[in-house]
Amino acid sequence: MSNNKKTKEAVDESLHFEKITWDNFEAIINLHVKKEQQNYVARNKDSLVHACVCMTSEGKQVAPLGIYKGKKPVGFIMIGYDVGEDDGTEPSAD
Repeated sequence: MSNNKKTKEAVDESLHFEKITWDNFEAIINLHVKKEQQNYVARNKDSLVHACVCMTSEGKQVAPLGIYKGKKPVGFIMIGYDVGEDDGTEPSAD
């Protein structure tokens, strides 16, 4: 196998994030964790609803993303942050 083919296969199978769209949201909500992990994370469907409410009614910055290995969805992550009021102070390094 040539190095170019190995490199292409490595890229095709690499982990990456993708935005949740109408094309992939069903695949993402159908992902499930193992039974023993269910008490530690919310269902993807619940997290997507939460993200929608946060963005539309509260104006918060939320980024729900699918985790893909190549073209296959293998996980879900949601990143969110709330920009507070500017109190005139600089962020600390602590």
